[in-house]
Amino acid sequence: MSFPRLNFLTIDRDNITKSLFPVVGLLLSFIVCGAILPFFNINPFSTYASIFGRAFGTMNGLSETIGAAVPSVIVAIGIVFVIRVGIFNLGAEGQVMFGALGAQIAAVAFGSAPAPVAILLTLLGGMAFGAFWAFIPAILRVTLKVNEIVVCIMLNQVAIYAIGFLVRKPLKDPNDFNAQAVIIPENAWMPQFIENTKIHFGLAIALALIVFIAWVIKRTVFGFRVNVVGASERTAVYAGIPAWRTILLTFVIGGAISGIAGANEVMGIAHRLQATVSGNYGWTGITVAMIAKNNPFMLIIVSVLYSALQVGGLVIQITQHVPMELANIVQAMTVLFVLSSDFLYGKYRQRIDGHAGQSAKPKGELV
Repeated sequence: MSFPRLNFLTIDRDNITKSLFPVVGLLLSFIVCGAILPFFNINPFSTYASIFGRAFGTMNGLSETIGAAVPSVIVAIGIVFVIRVGIFNLGAEGQVMFGALGAQIAAVAFGSAPAPVAILLTLLGGMAFGAFWAFIPAILRVTLKVNEIVVCIMLNQVAIYAIGFLVRKPLKDPNDFNAQAVIIPENAWMPQFIENTKIHFGLAIALALIVFIAWVIKRTVFGFRVNVVGASERTAVYAGIPAWRTILLTFVIGGAISGIAGANEVMGIAHRLQATVSGNYGWTGITVAMIAKNNPFMLIIVSVLYSALQVGGLVIQITQHVPMELANIVQAMTVLFVLSSDFLYGKYRQRIDGHAGQSAKPKGELV
């Protein structure tokens, strides 16, 4: 029995070189930020040691880092998938929140079922609500040609206020002073890989989604249609591919994936719907997707590093007395340098291709 070759796992010299440029950008960002910190009477070496020591040096810190990275990875997977069809999903934040809402409702409704069934139905509830919130901008895009970016940004605000209202009024836990829903039944909780940590089954879901979406893009008819529509809607229509249906379905699938991230927070972390359940993971996922480009495995590396900066940033505020604004500057500089590495890689390729073109010319040819 022969298995299909997984092309998305193939690594060549050019891919390795391209992958090294973000690493160089990351190192440059640390150097530049390290040069800035002494002006604020802050030791850069002890600051970086505190950041990464907190993020990876203890089980509690590692748990916090992975717990923050998992929803970012999941959202980024959905963003990358939607980008393939030629549109941009800026509504991930709202889809995460509605995914959390769907998980809360499904867990309360089906929490008495056996644990595997309750977990599956709760995840499906999160996916359904996330998909519904993505369906609105998607249907407006394909029917009325309404700009999906504007609609997504507006729906993010609607989601924030809607969830805020629900956890303060109809879904509020009557026995709790805080604005949050009731705790979901334990049968719907995400199984933990390590007890009393945030390392739970959501990590396996994120890794499985990376492989699954990469397989869909590379090895399925639907993935082929997504790529053709993303390259040119007109060409897709000429080839008999229903572009509007492909865009709609891709957008909805991306929303369902973001909904899984919301369900992950309810099932694995908070165990209830909260007004702050999204944790800005929608926006973080977009940032991660932009940095990692279309490389599914870079999503993991970028998400972990970004989460480490977030977790470590909280520590250096306390231990190094670094202001929150300065910690945010370190994060922003890191993103800026890593994103600029793509521009530098383009210049590098132009130079290499130029040299190759020159060397390929026959002797005696006029320049």
